[in-house]
Amino acid sequence: MAKIIQHGTWDLEPADEDLHAPGPEQLWNESYYFDFAAPDGSLAGYVRLGLYPNWNRAWYWAALVGPGRPLIIIADNDAPLPEPGSADVRTRTYTGTQRITEPFGPALITLDGTAAVVDDPTAAYGDLASAETTRLTFDLRWDTVSGVYPYKDLPRYRLVRSARSFRPGGEADPPA
Repeated sequence: MAKIIQHGTWDLEPADEDLHAPGPEQLWNESYYFDFAAPDGSLAGYVRLGLYPNWNRAWYWAALVGPGRPLIIIADNDAPLPEPGSADVRTRTYTGTQRITEPFGPALITLDGTAAVVDDPTAAYGDLASAETTRLTFDLRWDTVSGVYPYKDLPRYRLVRSARSFRPGGEADPPA
């Protein structure tokens, strides 16, 4: 397990990698963020799953970007909440899975879905219904490469994980 760097304002424990009971606020949320980039900067992307149980929805965004390429994105602000005990999101147009196999250890992310293709990245914040589409698939694994760093005064933390098994849909692995 990764070393936890304690700041003294709240104690981070392995159980913090599990889903938490929601607070009373309607927009209380718990999020997973997974960013990645090819070592040469030719491709980058992210997956974000935001859970809003008191609003009865999730936000699921996944994107792939690169110099001279259009933005390929799934931006769903009305995704179904995962089943209890799961972080998997399934809709008629995509399936995304997020698994942390041990506290602060490897994270496994898969995605298979239909994504919008947009030349102007700011279009991601608008209606993508008429955008050209393409298949977007991820099969990603992150391995923890350093300590776990809780934010001071906030119940959130950051891990430095290195992505590997990086294979965007229909393309070869990026160069190492």
